[in-house]
Amino acid sequence: MYKVYILKSLSGNFHYIGHTKDVEKRLHEHN
Repeated sequence: MYKVYILKSLSGNFHYIGHTKDVEKRLHEHN
């Protein structure tokens, strides 16, 4: 099952919307 997520930059000027089967792995890929 896929999950949808929204990431917000610390400055608040940017949002990223994505989807993944493995949330933890995907968050590590963003950081």
